[in-house]
Amino acid sequence: MTTTESIVRAVQTFVGVVSDGSPGEITWKAIYAKLTGKEWAEHAPAPAADIEGFPGAAISLILEAEGIDQASKWPGGGSGISIGYGCDIGADPGSLEFWRGILTDEQINRLSIAEGKTGGAAQALAHQFSDIHVSAPDARTVFMKSTLPREIALTRQTYPGIDLLPSTVLGAMTSIVYNRGPDLGGDRRSEMREIRDIITQFGETPPGGRDVRATLGKIADLIQRMKRLWGNDQRGLLIRRDAEAKLVRDTPIG
Repeated sequence: MTTTESIVRAVQTFVGVVSDGSPGEITWKAIYAKLTGKEWAEHAPAPAADIEGFPGAAISLILEAEGIDQASKWPGGGSGISIGYGCDIGADPGSLEFWRGILTDEQINRLSIAEGKTGGAAQALAHQFSDIHVSAPDARTVFMKSTLPREIALTRQTYPGIDLLPSTVLGAMTSIVYNRGPDLGGDRRSEMREIRDIITQFGETPPGGRDVRATLGKIADLIQRMKRLWGNDQRGLLIRRDAEAKLVRDTPIG
């Protein structure tokens, strides 16, 4: 690890975002917020979408927020060994197969001992994978080919009727499902349930009576309301929720 990368990681840890040594929009927003006590309102322009019908802005948002995990660096908490853009083979053992053909068979076989193991059990294994490194292009390939399509499908399953709304809603909610999972139970998921109900109500309303702009505003407000769950020590999540809400709220209505 270079001195520059070490400094960047230390700064990212200090401002509460993913410590991957590669600063991007969320990192700079977190630094700005830490120094000024204000949120950075501007949103960088996004590249074209890589999946038809899925907004490029949502892809950029998710990739920046997730950062690239290396198998030898356990993310902490209840996580398992994670590879690339949030591919947790402890919580999701089958996702190891996404890497076949990119990692060698020998590396896949070694990593298989970490499948299904999370928390301290995963932490104890991480040192065994110090020679396994995934590049940014390979991480993106797996994300676009395997991880993102599955997360989009899971989001559609969790929020029936979501495709009746502009694609930015699918983009923002896929980011949330990718980050938080699809579970809608309990007080911590109340906003996610309310968003499901709003989408359902929108779908049940006759087309002539649908108010797209008002519906987008309600969804964006609920996304931002989720920030009640985290403090300033998790500023990366606060910024992510703001970015998701902005993506929805700023949707052009033709």
